[in-house]
Amino acid sequence: MPALPPPSATGVRVAGDTYQWLYVWEGCVQAYKDALDGVCGAVVAVGVEVAGAGNLDDVVYYYADGKPTRYAQVKYAADASTAVGEEYLFKQSAEGGPSILQKITRSWQTLTRNGEQVQLALLTTRSPDPADVLFKGRDTRTGLLRPRADPPDASRQPAARRTGDHDRHPVGHPATMTGTGGWSSRASRSSAARSRRAPGRPGVRPGGPAARR
Repeated sequence: MPALPPPSATGVRVAGDTYQWLYVWEGCVQAYKDALDGVCGAVVAVGVEVAGAGNLDDVVYYYADGKPTRYAQVKYAADASTAVGEEYLFKQSAEGGPSILQKITRSWQTLTRNGEQVQLALLTTRSPDPADVLFKGRDTRTGLLRPRADPPDASRQPAARRTGDHDRHPVGHPATMTGTGGWSSRASRSSAARSRRAPGRPGVRPGGPAARR
């Protein structure tokens, strides 16, 4: 197979949008399956670019029966030059602003300020860094750093401490969500949500949840 030319900026944007919409439609399929299966805690709606969710607004899954809403940030990469690990998550933006992890933390604080429980996810085409002491213990079934990082053993404690400190530094909140692996990272392709029940046929619309029944 002949090598392809480097992707254009437009091509990368289109590919990134396609990757995001794959996760959107995955949620819609899951909601439809949940409705057929008649299980509890189903996906009942899917939101895209949801207002008020900060940097976790790309794709949102809404569940029935009190299951925490799942907020996802989608990061498409045109190559595999950078793996997901401490270096990637801690790196400041090109303008010297907050890192990806700090932005996620800030959004998490906003979403939980009234005591609401949420699920957070980073979906990316990048692979986990096999040399990263926390990410190499990631559970491939769930995408979570738990259970191996909760509580961290002696070999993981320094990395967990650095992650917690990085969470807090510019944001000013004593809580940490990643030091013990309380969020998930999906690499290469997103994984379907667990089967639950939806009371009606799902839909999707930009800017918020799909119509619910």
